Amino acid sequence: MKFVAYESITFKTSKGKVSINEGDTFKALDPESLKPLIDNGKVRPVVEVIDSERSKLKEFIAGFLITSNEIKESLPDVYSEIETLSETFKKYRDEENLSACIETLEGIKRLYMWAVAVLKPEAVSILLYSKTLECNVWVVLDDAEVQALRNKGIREPVYTHNEVKSLKGVSAAHLMQVNKVKGILGGAVTNTERIEG
Repeated sequence: MKFVAYESITFKTSKGKVSINEGDTFKALDPESLKPLIDNGKVRPVVEVIDSERSKLKEFIAGFLITSNEIKESLPDVYSEIETLSETFKKYRDEENLSACIETLEGIKRLYMWAVAVLKPEAVSILLYSKTLECNVWVVLDDAEVQALRNKGIREPVYTHNEVKSLKGVSAAHLMQVNKVKGILGGAVTNTERIEG
């Protein structure tokens, strides 16, 4: 059974010390000996992590109210690719290959997003993590979707597709200022020129 480390760990073995870095996967000869580390959240079985990631993807996909049958009927090539990736995922899960499973799930997610964009463009509201802004932001179709998210209690900054297009090419610093204002006031981007003063 394989495990993933959530922090750096050093084990004492009959052959000396073995160090495992945060994020590394490793195979345990005696999984029971890891119980205290599991209970403290320092390691986790790889299969549990994989299954958790798969559950997150299923929940994400369910939010779009699109069925695999709709994709199969309207976009058979995309459906076929999803099926192929699903079978590949099962193989990697059996091998406890965490990185390959996550990469495969990302591929499935991209295909579903493409199918949703084609079949139900009005349904595309996405929560993303922005490395530039170092926070979550929503990207939605229009102002009505912004209001619908606000009515659901969503407080993260929300951008429409048009706002995202208008912000293309602005500096990271300017984008951070815009995002800060959106987060506080919930306003809309109407002009990307910087006002000095």
